[in-house]
Amino acid sequence: MPFLALLLWTFSAIAGDGIYNAKCKKNDDCIGHLICKKKKCVAPNSPTEKKCATFSFRQTTKKGDLIASCPPDCGFREDLIWGPTCVLNQTGCAASIECRESGLCEFNGNACVRSEEGCAKSALCKLNGLCGFDGNRCVPDTQGCKDSIACKQEGRCGYVPGPQGYQASHGRCSITAKGCVQSALCKSVGKCGFEGDICISTRMGCANSTLCKKEGKCREQRYIGCVK
Repeated sequence: MPFLALLLWTFSAIAGDGIYNAKCKKNDDCIGHLICKKKKCVAPNSPTEKKCATFSFRQTTKKGDLIASCPPDCGFREDLIWGPTCVLNQTGCAASIECRESGLCEFNGNACVRSEEGCAKSALCKLNGLCGFDGNRCVPDTQGCKDSIACKQEGRCGYVPGPQGYQASHGRCSITAKGCVQSALCKSVGKCGFEGDICISTRMGCANSTLCKKEGKCREQRYIGCVK
């Protein structure tokens, strides 16, 4: 079959399945989320460029199921098969929850991806020190570990690089002696000492802890913690 004839045959077959603007009699004649309106398959709650760019706009199927929402789907495309639809774009990626949480703030033309700036501003950075970027993932770095909540809470303030050639992607935030002394664990439960890469209870730590003041557990017992 000649290519042009094959193309026309394929398009006719698809058109028979009720693509956008195809003739129809009822909703079931239309594919996917399209509905039959005025004898044509059209998109319900038909999106426009302005609608798609409006934060909180939701594009749904004929059953009310979500197709796209802004963010991250704040772009607009006229699709031959599905008609007008909201799609990912840079604005949507930058405003998304995934950007704030995981650094997926850049649009590569197909998906939201991580970036150096995205990682530095992400919750991963604030919580666990994953403020660096290895070209693919958010990874720990020296300053990120020092400034992280994990440092303040658990004493994970030091940066340990990974094996040679894999430093960025295999590094980690580690517990340090100074981190233990300054940590919330020290203040609350007396774990102010450092041994074997973990924070441990100390005599002075227990005596000055919140646990001592509130529960009377002011004495340090090795391997157990602060006790009465």
